[in-house]
Amino acid sequence: MLHPASLPDLGFIRRLLGEGATEGSFDPELAGATPAAEAFFENLGHALRYGYLRTPDAAGRHTARDVRVAGYVYATQAESPPVGFGLFKELKPGSFELWLTGIAAEARGHGHGRAMLGELLATPAGQKAYVVCCPRKSRSADVAVGLFRSFGFALCRATPGLLWLVSTKAPPEFATLIANAPIMPL
Repeated sequence: MLHPASLPDLGFIRRLLGEGATEGSFDPELAGATPAAEAFFENLGHALRYGYLRTPDAAGRHTARDVRVAGYVYATQAESPPVGFGLFKELKPGSFELWLTGIAAEARGHGHGRAMLGELLATPAGQKAYVVCCPRKSRSADVAVGLFRSFGFALCRATPGLLWLVSTKAPPEFATLIANAPIMPL
């Protein structure tokens, strides 16, 4: 069962991002209490509270623009603690990337990822989620790619660090955009 993520869910999301960071699924800095991690989670808390992620300008100092986000946490039953989360980030008006998602290590292997992804993709943002990236060095990359493929995402591009998948429901220009985008360092 999904419910919209809010500021009280930040601790849970931070734990899962930390777990995933140690497994290669997210930026390794998210596993610790570095200044970069603290800034990231402060910004994520802002996004959960207000629905917008602050993005830095080219110098990394000021907000260049706010990016709309939609976040959800997933529990197996109504009053159960969450076991997963998903966060969508707007790419351009009316289209989203499934930006961050994860299932707690202790809950993996029981079908929760498939159930959660089905519910995430049924949300308003999920219905317009056209892109997802999987870090190649993640221990769960093969499982994640298989899961995304089962929901209509196809591999569009493989860079040294990321596997880019695009929804078969996406407008054709998304596949072209992803295929031709400059490679960004991780």
